[in-house]
Amino acid sequence: CMSRRLTLLVVLLAVCAAGGLAWWRSTRPPPRTVVLISLDTLRPERLGIYGNDKDVSPHVDRLARRGVVFGQALANSPYTLPSHTTMLTGQLPSVHGVVAHERTLSAARSVTLAERLAAQGYVTRAFTAGGFLNPVFGLERGFDAWSLIDPWRGRDSHYFRTLAARRGPALAERLLEEQGFSGVERWLRARSSEPFFLFLHTYTVHDYDTPPSFLCCGELGCTRPKVALRTRTSDRALRVFGSRGVACVEGMSVSFEATVLVTAGSMSMVM
Repeated sequence: CMSRRLTLLVVLLAVCAAGGLAWWRSTRPPPRTVVLISLDTLRPERLGIYGNDKDVSPHVDRLARRGVVFGQALANSPYTLPSHTTMLTGQLPSVHGVVAHERTLSAARSVTLAERLAAQGYVTRAFTAGGFLNPVFGLERGFDAWSLIDPWRGRDSHYFRTLAARRGPALAERLLEEQGFSGVERWLRARSSEPFFLFLHTYTVHDYDTPPSFLCCGELGCTRPKVALRTRTSDRALRVFGSRGVACVEGMSVSFEATVLVTAGSMSMVM
């Protein structure tokens, strides 16, 4: 009799525990998706949210209005490699040590954000423009995949023409389709129902396509424009993160709840 009571008690406790676990899983908030966007060398005052014309960066401005804007967010280093290493590890350059191109990130000393999120079940992906954001420096640790084709560049860009000259037109076309913004869109469609960490990086501002009229400024007598074309180009690509919870690009709709961090020069915004 005592044995039966003990067995019944164990069964009841197991049922209660299972029910409690199911209730906890159904009521807890879903993991938040994280998106880190780096517009390499973009000065903050070129954006509407920091005083430029409102039609320059409407998509960034819309994100900013729905989030938090940091007025004084200073870079920890004056160039790409140590700055991004700090962003991806949370460590000062004096700690992570990646302060020159011959240094690599130490696994014993530095854990990356991607590694921490992957350990929590996040899908992780990086679409970068390469250069100092190259896997050889150890920044790819924790990412499921890391691309080196600038996701912001189009087929009409000098970047693509240079890529085609170096790799051949067919391979350049395939790389742009797989790792360019079309690849970002496809990746987002496939990840709309699971938590992910997406890192996007571009040199579009750093190494921008000069408008044809700028190439003959001496003849035209033109002056420095108030609105930079390169800022508009970067902003248009951010339409994919145009609203918190829903992303729409060229008729595509992807639903997700995301924390979006946009970095530009000494400015940061968290959505």
